[in-house]
Amino acid sequence: MHAGSTLTPPRFRLLQFTDNAWEKLGGYDDDDLDEDGFFVLSCWTPSTSTITAFTWTGSTCNVDPPAAQEVKELLAAGKLPTKSPSPMPDGVTVNVDEITGGEETEDFWEWFESGY
Repeated sequence: MHAGSTLTPPRFRLLQFTDNAWEKLGGYDDDDLDEDGFFVLSCWTPSTSTITAFTWTGSTCNVDPPAAQEVKELLAAGKLPTKSPSPMPDGVTVNVDEITGGEETEDFWEWFESGY
């Protein structure tokens, strides 16, 4: 972002799904991605009215995670703990990519590390 810019920076959240409930992780890093777990990395970008999200399922996930479409609907409805407004304003675009532990894409790591 350039000096004097009025763009609001993206706002990141890492959520873990355990016992049918969402837990927000603060100050996360890659050690928090437990192979037994299911996570959602979400990024609300107010300047583009876009939520970019990744579902991350560990290779030995021991919970029954929600489907990507369900996560997309929850994000769009403002029903997951994010730094986005709740309810979401009209015209918000939600993009969700599914990731499996050990098969992370470069895009995933770029977004993940941007939120540190």
